[in-house]
Amino acid sequence: MWTRYDLKMRAKEVVRRFYLASVLVCLITGIFAGNYGSGNNGSESSHTEEVRVTNETMDHGDLTQPVRQAAKFLFGSITGLIFLTMGAVVSILGILLKVLVGNPLEVGEQHFFLKAQMQHADVSEVLYAFRSGCYGNIVLTTFLQKVKIFLWSLLLVIPGIVKSYEYYLVPYLLAENPNLDQARIFELSRQMMEGQKMEAFILDLSFLPWQIFGSVTLNLGNVFWTKPYMAGTRAELYSVLRADAINRGITNTYELPGIAY
Repeated sequence: MWTRYDLKMRAKEVVRRFYLASVLVCLITGIFAGNYGSGNNGSESSHTEEVRVTNETMDHGDLTQPVRQAAKFLFGSITGLIFLTMGAVVSILGILLKVLVGNPLEVGEQHFFLKAQMQHADVSEVLYAFRSGCYGNIVLTTFLQKVKIFLWSLLLVIPGIVKSYEYYLVPYLLAENPNLDQARIFELSRQMMEGQKMEAFILDLSFLPWQIFGSVTLNLGNVFWTKPYMAGTRAELYSVLRADAINRGITNTYELPGIAY
């Protein structure tokens, strides 16, 4: 029904036609939807140094041994609690940023590449979720997608991978019709990916050399080629599976009306 070669050739053409916009869209999405480091290494080193200095100061004081030990324990407990609280706050803010901004931007990225297949698309398409009038549905549905995959991953790695490909098309369906009911979106993704999960997995694996290239170029290769190339190819896959689903009567052009221009 489809080949990796055909999808990639079409994706390359889309990226070449809208190269700068493709790079900027993927860059914006990557910033807000990427992984966030905890940034605790420097803080932990600073904390250790402060404790050491304070301990040395106390050791030369006139306090009795029990008081010194109590002061050390209290100081360590308070500073530990402060850093633990700061870490928790940063983690929560990171999760909220991912859910409320990163996931909707990913839907906007899919919308951009689907629109670029047909005619002109610009960088502003990345904000599609925020101006679609269905922001709440997009946020909740993409959040549920991530939660379902995470819960299946807790069982074993393989079920998590299978579920990730079962729900592979959720952001694309939202990019085409954000008014769709959540249950219907997950149902459509499952039906459209039936018999396609392994092929989609192999398609993603085929980008491994490009990802390695991106890593050895300090991520510049990913920013300026690999990410747009992958995003464009996955959008091409969705378009093929969408057409097949309509032909098989799984869905129709009322549910999936195409991208409005």
